[in-house]
Formats: sequence, structure tokens, C-alpha cells
Amino acid sequence: MGEDEEWRDNREFPHVVPVDNGLLDPVTGDLYQHNPTFFSTRKIHATWNPDLLDDDEFYTAFRNSPCGDFLDEIFADKPEADDGPTQKDLLQEMFGYLLFGDNRLQKGFVIIGPQRSGKGTINKLLSHLLGSTACAPKTRSLASQFGAQGLLDKRLATVTDARIDPKTNFGDLAELLLSITGDDPQDVERKFLTTITVKMMVRFLLLSNALPHLRDPQGVLADRFVYLETAVSFLGKENLSLFDELVAHNSLWLAWALRGYQTLHNKGAKAKFSSTSTHERLSDEAKAEMAPIKTFADRFLVRDTNGVIDTDHIHLAFLDWAETIGIASWPKNKLNARLRKDFRGLRIAQKVVPVITTPFDNDPYFSTVETVKRRCFVGFRWAEGKEPTAAQIVEWKENNSDELN
Repeated sequence: MGEDEEWRDNREFPHVVPVDNGLLDPVTGDLYQHNPTFFSTRKIHATWNPDLLDDDEFYTAFRNSPCGDFLDEIFADKPEADDGPTQKDLLQEMFGYLLFGDNRLQKGFVIIGPQRSGKGTINKLLSHLLGSTACAPKTRSLASQFGAQGLLDKRLATVTDARIDPKTNFGDLAELLLSITGDDPQDVERKFLTTITVKMMVRFLLLSNALPHLRDPQGVLADRFVYLETAVSFLGKENLSLFDELVAHNSLWLAWALRGYQTLHNKGAKAKFSSTSTHERLSDEAKAEMAPIKTFADRFLVRDTNGVIDTDHIHLAFLDWAETIGIASWPKNKLNARLRKDFRGLRIAQKVVPVITTPFDNDPYFSTVETVKRRCFVGFRWAEGKEPTAAQIVEWKENNSDELN
């Protein structure tokens, strides 16, 4: 149970969650009567049907309902490996994690996809089931002095594209997301009230047409999220009654989410969310977007006290990599400063190194190598298979002449 739930008579009792018709044990599916000695600030707005514990009965009912059709449609063009988990499996675990309050995995969620692709419907379903414990803050307010106050007693905070304010202090926002998802105690400043220290039960869901533009130079934030993608747009073909059709089957959604929770719970101390190929791809892209310098260094460079690399060559390799994956380039002085900040002990010094020259009409085929003194990073060597060839360096210089001048 969360910090906002307890038995007032201190009885020993299994983890239960209030639903419309009782107290539900999500591990066993047992339902107990509502009890005045059980205190909770939340309730799942759904009715538990014990008959749905039977797998055959549940899956038959789910597949023959709008619920099954909805999930098939929004993930229709995102096939996963035949023998691996699907995005539907991952979404089911996400529902169970959010509805039944298991925060030990310390994760938030990102769903990306085009307009009218099902992201909003997923959020409306979760918000309906969670009721008043769901909220939709703006990023700018979250990163403000009293931003955490609005998250007290909440279980879900959804941030959509429309609520990502360009004036947001994304450094403060990243720090807040990291500390709350990491279950760190929070000193919550409250307007006109005293500051309190609590462990917050809220979890974050980010909905966007593309990966959210967050910044975390250390690359930790990207790993705190689980990623899904809905790529089929129903713009112009919307079913305006879809949400009403889905919430009419709240018992099915509750039974579906319970199975997702049980999947995680049954993994025990080594529990983790199912990893789909879509999640892995989007996670890699998010790391590159949120922490481009660290991601580049992890892939291309190795710490070595005796290693020496020309600073120009590292900058050229970074520019080529940034263009390849579609992220913004960095000027050399900014890149050098970030590398020195992130990798303690790294220094820049004048060293005698080979330099490539192209005396014949800038043709890489006729390039030659001379040894000259150059500004170099001391403490790096190229990762295996990443050292650029002479021809690559000449080509990079030609392609990035404006960046180098």
C-alpha cells in the first residue's frame, strides 16, 4: 500500500485497493467488503467481476468487446518479434502498475504517435479509472516553486504536447521527474502553508507526437521511462463514441490491468517491464536527444589515461553522428567544455599527432599524413571500430566547413 493508505486498527492484511464494489487484492483477485477501518485517498472507478478470474472467460469477453478491437487497431502496424512481448503486453503492465500502485520499479511512461492515434483515449481511460487521483499539469507549473504541491495525493500526472511550455525550466523539470520517479522523499513547498516532506505516489505519463524535448546531460532520465508508440492515425475516421464504448466495459479493463500487475508481481525481486523492440528503439533515441554528449561518448570513446585524440576529429565525428540520427549539432568549444565537465580528469593539451592533408584538389584518395602539434584530448581513445579513416576525416571536413569556420 502507499503512504496514503492504511488500516486504522493496524491489522495485518494483504495489499488491497478500493474498487466500486469492495476492496480488491490484486495479487489473488480476492474481493473483500468495504471496511470503515481502511483509510485510502483513492478508488479505482470500476466494478470487480470475480468470474473474470477465469482466463478463458476473460479473454473471450475481452476479444469480443470494443476493448480488444481498440488495442488491435492502435498497435496494428507495430509488429514485434514473434517470440517476444508485444506493445499490448507492455501497455497491460503499465495499466496494472498505475492502477494498483506498485512504485518499486521507479518508472514513468512515454507514448508517442501522430494526432488521433489513440494516445488521448488511453489517457482518458486511465484518468476515468483513477478518478480524482489523476491530473494534467503544465510543464512550466511543475518546474515552479510550488509545482509539486499539485501532485500531492495524485497517482497519475499526464503531460501532453499542449502542456509543454517552451518557457519551462527543463533542468528543474528533469530533476523533479528523476527524484519523484526514483521514490526519493520530497520537500514539498505549499503556497501559504508549511513545507512538508513526503514520498509521492504519483507517476508520470508523457503524451507527444514525437519524443519530448527534455534535457538531462547525465543520461539518467531517459532510462526512467518506458516507451510505447501508436503509429496509426484515425484523423478524419474518428469514432466519436469510442470512449463511451470502452468505459462501459470497466470490469474488463480492471481484470486486464490486474493481469498486467500480476505479471510484474510474479517476477519477484527481479521484476521489470517487458522490453519490446519499439521500446528499445525509442529509448535509444531518447538518450541521444536528452543527453547527446554522453550518448556520443559512450558509443565512440573509451577512457584511457594514455589516449590522445585530436579535438577536431572528435568534433567532426560528433557532427556526423548528430546529422545521422537527426539531432542538433554543437560547436566545438561547447562540446569540449561538456566533455571535460562530464569526464573528470580529461584534459586538453598540445600533442604531436598525425594530421591528414589533401594537396590534390581535395581528393581524399590523394591525402597524405604529416605530424604536427595539435590541441588534443588526453584521456580518450577511440572505441573499437569507431576510429575514423583518413578519407572519412577529409569528407567530414568538406561536409562541415561552415561549422569549422
